[in-house]
Amino acid sequence: MSVSMSRKLQEYSRTAEQTVRDELVISHVWLVRHLTGKVTARLPAGVDIENLESAGMLGLVEAARRYDATRGVDFKSFAALRIRGAIYDEARRNCPLPQEVMQRVMQVAKAQEQMPAPVTVDDLAAETGLSKDKLSMPCWQCR
Repeated sequence: MSVSMSRKLQEYSRTAEQTVRDELVISHVWLVRHLTGKVTARLPAGVDIENLESAGMLGLVEAARRYDATRGVDFKSFAALRIRGAIYDEARRNCPLPQEVMQRVMQVAKAQEQMPAPVTVDDLAAETGLSKDKLSMPCWQCR
């Protein structure tokens, strides 16, 4: 086989792979919107949903680029992990609170959900192991 023919075959192979990736992305845009909706339902109001959806699209493109059908994993399952991860990463990057404070907030929220009403500060302190002072101060002072 000549060098010219070999190059043409390689170019054809790259073009075919790109076409398959493009088709995977186009046919799974709905998954980005679906996962963005699920994630943002648990986030506070005011979060830039379009920004998170854009991050999810980048996650989808990355998933299509890295997908290997020979491993026997469904693309939808493979892509969902990358899309969700990209959305969460972007949400964390845009959060005005430090990660440590957000972990504490989530810890308190989870404890509060599991406890019967009415929940007192003493109950939350006992359940979470946080001091009553930490539970009573505004989040911007939690550092």
